[in-house]
Amino acid sequence: MSDATTEPTTTTGPSTAETDAQATHVAAQIGQNTAAAGLAAKITQLPAGVKLSSNLDTYENEKPAEAFWFQHGEAFFHLLAPDDVDFDDIVIVQEHPRLMMHILLDPAQRSGFEETKKVVPMKVGKMKKLIGDYTKHFGLTDLGELGGSVRP
Repeated sequence: MSDATTEPTTTTGPSTAETDAQATHVAAQIGQNTAAAGLAAKITQLPAGVKLSSNLDTYENEKPAEAFWFQHGEAFFHLLAPDDVDFDDIVIVQEHPRLMMHILLDPAQRSGFEETKKVVPMKVGKMKKLIGDYTKHFGLTDLGELGGSVRP
């Protein structure tokens, strides 16, 4: 019998080698699934007879939605259109309306808006009106709805 004791070891997650092996396995599985479906990993030309459903490469060149401007405390402010905001940020705005102004207000105007709020507070009624006007302007029924673009 040995008197030697072994210190317990703790792990905080998979090692880099294990993570790399998992990533390689997932990539191989995706490649097998893609090959089984008869598709290349990157298709650079549409197959004959296939109609393109959406072209995200030309999206930025489309006619932009009409800008949304509002007045508060004798100053004018511009809110970004939902189409110009990152998808994750729109979800945050929907779940946390308090962050709406930080996410949707044009970044160059944030400090000016905060200064204006010190003089003319943004009361709940005004915020509700602003949210209502914004959602109506962009044809949204819900601030998190992404399909309500006014683009033709």
